[in-house]
Amino acid sequence: MWTKDKLTIGEVSKMHGISLKMLRYWDHIGLLKPQIVDEVTRYRYYSSSQFYLLNFIKYLKELGVPYSEIKKDLHETKMNNLALLLKTQLDSIDHRIQQLQDIKSSFSSHLSSIEEAMTMKNIDVAKIESYPERSIIAVDTPINSRIHFEKAIRRLEKVIDGSPTLLLPSVGLLMTTENFASGAIYSFSGVFIPLEGRSALKKHVRILPAGKYAIIRFWGRIESSGHHHKKLTDFMNNNNHIPCGNVMRRCVAPGFLPAMKGHLAEVTVRIQ
Repeated sequence: MWTKDKLTIGEVSKMHGISLKMLRYWDHIGLLKPQIVDEVTRYRYYSSSQFYLLNFIKYLKELGVPYSEIKKDLHETKMNNLALLLKTQLDSIDHRIQQLQDIKSSFSSHLSSIEEAMTMKNIDVAKIESYPERSIIAVDTPINSRIHFEKAIRRLEKVIDGSPTLLLPSVGLLMTTENFASGAIYSFSGVFIPLEGRSALKKHVRILPAGKYAIIRFWGRIESSGHHHKKLTDFMNNNNHIPCGNVMRRCVAPGFLPAMKGHLAEVTVRIQ
């Protein structure tokens, strides 16, 4: 037989893992008051019938719903208020799930890049590699400083559909072949990120043709990469390779920790 058991605040605290201070606060603001009052002692007790409401409040708080909103929606007697609250929170959960999936994808990609860097050979050697057709999302904007780079990333985030979480490790820089050939290697023309399942406005999606690319990978920072670029241009000039299309610089593996010697960078340019 089901009964409305009387439970003290201490028993409820222990059973549900909620502090006494929190339960007293919920009582104080009228969110969850003890339901039973002893006629003799006037002591107040919680009823087991309140457990559903108690757990519901816990779930909503874990989702970040303000107490004022919880109290309003749970203590009004209209059923449609509760239905609306549940629908809103389901939408919020779906959004959070998508964010977590984006974070997981970003971390997985980041991990693969780090593992690749740990075993990579022929560092700081210019060479030719063949690539299949690829797609990127790009934003054109002059970049001559780290501040410009950060602003460009914010613009890139805005053109990507969905929740572009943790873009930075995947974002690369674009450079015109003119700047590359003239040695103006600190003047970039835009930013890009691999399409890789993302979507964006059509005008920002570009195709990188299949073909041969001159490439060099090296450890270092942008401001100290001049001789690596020169090594690549010398290699291309000595072998009569003509650049075509944008030059792309991307971070293969991060190097933001103090003890590291910069990130593992990759500079590629399609050749005729």
